[in-house]
Amino acid sequence: MYVASVALHDFRNYHSASLELAPTATLIIGANGQGKSNLLEAIGLLSIGKSVRGAPDAEVVRWGTQGSRIACELVGTAASRLEMQIEPGQRKQVRADGAALSSLSDLIGIMRTVHLAPDVIDYQFRSPSGRRRMLDILISQIDQGYLAALKRHRRIVQGINALCKHEQPDASVMDVWEAQLAWVAVEIMSRRNEVLKALQQAAQRYFEGLFRSESIEIKMRTTLPADGEDENELRDACLEALRAARGQSRRMGFVTKGAHRDRFDVLIGGRLIEAHASQGQTKGAYFAWKLAEGDVIEQTTGEKPLWLVDDPFSEMDRRRALGLLDLFRDRGQVILTTARDSDLGLDTLGFARWQVHDGSVTSLE
Repeated sequence: MYVASVALHDFRNYHSASLELAPTATLIIGANGQGKSNLLEAIGLLSIGKSVRGAPDAEVVRWGTQGSRIACELVGTAASRLEMQIEPGQRKQVRADGAALSSLSDLIGIMRTVHLAPDVIDYQFRSPSGRRRMLDILISQIDQGYLAALKRHRRIVQGINALCKHEQPDASVMDVWEAQLAWVAVEIMSRRNEVLKALQQAAQRYFEGLFRSESIEIKMRTTLPADGEDENELRDACLEALRAARGQSRRMGFVTKGAHRDRFDVLIGGRLIEAHASQGQTKGAYFAWKLAEGDVIEQTTGEKPLWLVDDPFSEMDRRRALGLLDLFRDRGQVILTTARDSDLGLDTLGFARWQVHDGSVTSLE
């Protein structure tokens, strides 16, 4: 699978832009603030339906305009063309080969991506809940059943939260909601644990390549029982935990246990990165996690993902930067942005190259 071309209209700082992409590697070169990251964000929107930056729709629409349009031509996927119309305050309109999709979730899995952007480390990767979102995006791209389970879990939590706000909630209704929550929470935790094992193994391999003597661990901390061979017994244990916490949930006004409160810790040398890791170690752990995502997608689906790599070379010397580039060889399609060009000698690597300046893109071929 690869993206043959992308076109933007009134997206962030782009009035109108289009570019063709190589099926292997394409470099997007330009100074900071010119729109390189915006290109990757637009492609990411057509992959997972949401901004990888967490930006609301109003922020991605070019100032002074009513809406944005994004389109990608694809090769080797279930759809050969994806389009998205974004208007602030309105539901995103998405089409695959001209047919409207009923839900944004129908988009996920058509174009599987790994989005690597060091500028999200502080507000996403350093956070246990941010890492949970990263894992959920990864699993959703390879397992539609998991995505459906997340949606069910969200609806059930909303139902319980609404009951918790009542002065005298109906206990029989709460019993039903909690039983459903226990059922779907076990499904989600089981799938997370399965994928996490594969992610951990791959991340360890990549991290050791960056820091020869260091070890990295990724651990899941759940609010519900997660260990047990028999799923029925595990569901019963989860239901018991939910009912035991009912009083606390009522006092708080929301359900206090469930898969939405799972935390994912990253440890380097046995110590949490939030408290003990250096900036370089944290960045290395993030790169190892994202590289491992690509392995998990390929092993699960038999296809390489599309890599969206946003300015990874900042604060790297030339040797490390070129070493990182080597990691992306033979990984399928890679779209990589950088503000550095001349000192790295990127023009000698045989990649397709585009220049971005003030919302305009020009081929350097």
